[in-house]
Amino acid sequence: MTTISCLTKSELASNPQLLERMTTIRQLEIDSQKEAVHVEALRQLHQVLLLPEPNGLSGHFLGSLSAGYSELISKLWIVDPLLAVNCHLGASVIFVPEIADHIQGLQSLAATAGLSAHPDVILKSRLLASLPKDAVCVVELMDPFPVLSLAETPTQGSLLFSRVSPSAETPEEKGNNGAFACLLASTRMARQGKSANITLVGFNHIEVTKALNAFVYRQNLSCQRLNLPVMYSDGSQARPFPLYALDMPNQSERDVFDRCESLHVGMMSARHADGLDQITQMYWFQNYYLSQTRTEAETDEMAYQHTREMLEQLPGNSLRIYFYQTGMVPVVIGFWRAVVEYVIAHRDAAPRLQIVPMFADKRSGKYERGRCWC
Repeated sequence: MTTISCLTKSELASNPQLLERMTTIRQLEIDSQKEAVHVEALRQLHQVLLLPEPNGLSGHFLGSLSAGYSELISKLWIVDPLLAVNCHLGASVIFVPEIADHIQGLQSLAATAGLSAHPDVILKSRLLASLPKDAVCVVELMDPFPVLSLAETPTQGSLLFSRVSPSAETPEEKGNNGAFACLLASTRMARQGKSANITLVGFNHIEVTKALNAFVYRQNLSCQRLNLPVMYSDGSQARPFPLYALDMPNQSERDVFDRCESLHVGMMSARHADGLDQITQMYWFQNYYLSQTRTEAETDEMAYQHTREMLEQLPGNSLRIYFYQTGMVPVVIGFWRAVVEYVIAHRDAAPRLQIVPMFADKRSGKYERGRCWC
């Protein structure tokens, strides 16, 4: 069961250690999003507050959510991990200035997932919208406390708040979480004024693409763009990749691409091309041209420059490209960097370009759509 309570100024004034404890819990959870090292300390702090009766908590008991709330949180995390982080979805402590963004994020994720009518979404939104005037923070306690294991959480669950599953995950599932976590850690370091870069060593092209897509869109107008240099395993450094650089398209803009011309494009000629010749109209890169010996940063740069030239040759009308992606991480990063810069350069025009990555599913032998870039 999950209980929701709030603490007020008067309660915290008489018990300053309680505010310190709330702040500590919050910081532990933020740190744990990067590295699961504070789990036991966080669990102990929770146990201090998990009393037999909800009213035992020093504060105003607001209500209880269902036993399925933690499962709901996991489903919403999959919808948009970046928005989930920004709106503090699943956090144990939420301070009042963050409540409006938290409610808006919860409702937006639920709407996207088709879960707007979920009883916990409705009840929690109502509870948080009717806090006492002197409320300082909201305390959300899950009992039992969900074990955090960032490296082992499967992709079908929450990145941060799922129970550790005894079943073995595939390397792809672990890597997908890890790529997201690496970018999350890098962006936080950059926001703190520390030196940071994008280092996605050991992840495949699908994991890298999904992670970059999660961080390329701004979630609000105050979110400042970050340009982080890309570091490769051979020690070479590529030009920066723009993060938080695109505005999320609205529904009318997305609808444009459902009606416009489409083009099916293979990523690279003569590379895992079994069956692609029958479903694609052209190839974006020539395998021989990019497979020659050079540093990974140089390969990235060649893919980037080639993509810039190709994009500028596109017609001015709206176009959706299905991009059948088949590997080579430096090529993929160079390609998507050029796409982001193209979208930025034409942001004031009518919607011109949407690219939908298509990923091969080895189990089914088919290609599945990834999240679009536009």
